[in-house]
Amino acid sequence: MLQAGSFTISSLIYAWFVGKSGDIIYTRDFYVAAVLACIRLVFYEVHSLPNRPTWLHRRAWQRARGLIVISNGLRDDLVGWGVDKKKILVARDGFNAARFDNNLTRQEARSGLAIPLQQKMVLYAGHLYEWKGADILARAALKLPEDIHVYLVGGTKEDVAKFDKEYRAANIHIMGHRPQIEIPAWLSAADILVIPNSAKEKISSRYTSPLKLFEYMVSGSPIIASDLPSIREVLDSKEAVFFTPDDSLDLRQKIITSINNQASLLERARLAQAKVGQYSWENRGKLIRRFILAYSVNMGLNK
Repeated sequence: MLQAGSFTISSLIYAWFVGKSGDIIYTRDFYVAAVLACIRLVFYEVHSLPNRPTWLHRRAWQRARGLIVISNGLRDDLVGWGVDKKKILVARDGFNAARFDNNLTRQEARSGLAIPLQQKMVLYAGHLYEWKGADILARAALKLPEDIHVYLVGGTKEDVAKFDKEYRAANIHIMGHRPQIEIPAWLSAADILVIPNSAKEKISSRYTSPLKLFEYMVSGSPIIASDLPSIREVLDSKEAVFFTPDDSLDLRQKIITSINNQASLLERARLAQAKVGQYSWENRGKLIRRFILAYSVNMGLNK
């Protein structure tokens, strides 16, 4: 918290006293956007919204030259609060193409992780926060046939300890935090990857742009996902299998049905992988740059 506050103050001081009037400021910091938008050219990237916006929120949104959001849900709520839709760019999160250029086969990935090739393997990678829905997958795992193994990769020490205590079964493997360099292998090793986000919070159902979703897509492994607007913005039923959010029994059934219908599942995975290239960080950067440059041209700032 101290570091974040110090960075905000440093940014404000620099922009106020050192920055030139024609400089463009790009920020994800709400306070930087709110304070500087009236005197500088600010482009503000928004990842979440308050339940009830204050006058300061409205000031930041209205006075920023452009708003970059990561989902349609964020854009639609901002428009509902009076922000001009034309000044909002939807630029979803992405993935590091270089880090996931591993071309690992499932056999190679499992060999490196010491996982039997014949094992039926379902995997979730990410934090174990409630809105992420990892507990829904864990509850589904308790009701799965014992030959279907579920791996949970990630989470804080506290959350891992909690899950380890609550979800004990021979087919549940709580792996905890793994080095980032290992993650591509874990994703490539799985028969099924699960995005179990909860529908109970807006950040999950409408606002998020899950980094793991794009990493799942690039891995080429089949995906089962919560049927949420935030996920449907990226994938449809031709590219993933969807289950009813927060319903562990429906997730269980979708896992069983899918793992026994590999041909259909692999075709969906192929389509998802073919689509993911547009979501690289490089392409996201180009999209945002074009958005800012279009404003600069209109305002004559490129002279």
